[in-house]
Amino acid sequence: MGLFAWAGKKKPFFMLFIALMILVGRPENTATGQTLTITVGAYENYPLICTCEEEIRGIYADILNYVAEEEDWEIIWEKDTWNNNLEKLENEEIDIMPAIAFSSERELLYYFNNETVHGNYGKIFQQVDSSFESFVDLEGKTIAVLVNDIFYEGEYGIKHLLEQFEVEATYLEVNAYSEVLEAIESEEADAGVINRLFTDKIREYKVKESPLIFSPIELRFAFPKGVAQNSLLID
Repeated sequence: MGLFAWAGKKKPFFMLFIALMILVGRPENTATGQTLTITVGAYENYPLICTCEEEIRGIYADILNYVAEEEDWEIIWEKDTWNNNLEKLENEEIDIMPAIAFSSERELLYYFNNETVHGNYGKIFQQVDSSFESFVDLEGKTIAVLVNDIFYEGEYGIKHLLEQFEVEATYLEVNAYSEVLEAIESEEADAGVINRLFTDKIREYKVKESPLIFSPIELRFAFPKGVAQNSLLID
């Protein structure tokens, strides 16, 4: 079963989103009707976007592949880290960044589509022998975080949240959520921040979930500022 089918069974609003895309119809691809080549950032964020059996898969990949078939697009996947692909988006080196949290701060850097594909929030994981019950328990701890993650440095991310609680912590920046879990398992970090959708992967690591959750957000597609074809892609 593909992740598209999985999402349809598990997430009814996901299928409603696809149905609405079909009903809205499609704009003209280009003035000449030729195939449009689109470069899309790909990174490891299961089950939203990921490399599975050497193919780019996930909920957002399934959506884009469907749209590409309907609109006569050719997708070129740019496989890189989350942070590198964000820089490429800002520098207009890629056309679309999937599974990115919408925020007022990011809206200054990128364009976003109007429909929220999925909701998400941040979760704290810890070493198996730890028992963090509140955010103040993180005082003096080392927390593994994804570079440029909204759950790290966003307006309601862990860094700002702990500052409000006057809790001092050290942040270990890594390039993937899997590295967050690895840092906890190896005891390089006392705790770590991942998004709630990535928790399907936790059984692969010796870590423990804490009751600490925070920062609900909307996940969309992002596009570089000032690119003429954005209106076509966003529609």
